[in-house]
Amino acid sequence: MVKARIWQTLRDVLLNFHTRQLEKLLEQECARFRYLNCSIATVVYFKSSAKLDARFPRLFRTLNRVSGIIVNGLSNKEPSHGAFGELSKELLAAAGRLKHQGFR
Repeated sequence: MVKARIWQTLRDVLLNFHTRQLEKLLEQECARFRYLNCSIATVVYFKSSAKLDARFPRLFRTLNRVSGIIVNGLSNKEPSHGAFGELSKELLAAAGRLKHQGFR
């Protein structure tokens, strides 16, 4: 919990937070959760002729890497949890950007 002081006048309200506590809470939040940023400007409208591998190169590189891990069997050479975590991140980012062309 972050301690805060509140001052109020007839027109204004001032909130004063304990900065160190707030920073600590934000660090804990970022460590626990993974946030993805997706801008409206980066939306990709799907058409049957769309080359998705060109639009989402990191997704397809990661997908190829994970496919190789699955086909070759899990090994100690490459930690699979990192690859699968990266694939989840890329899939979520792509899913948020890919829209049906009817929404144009």
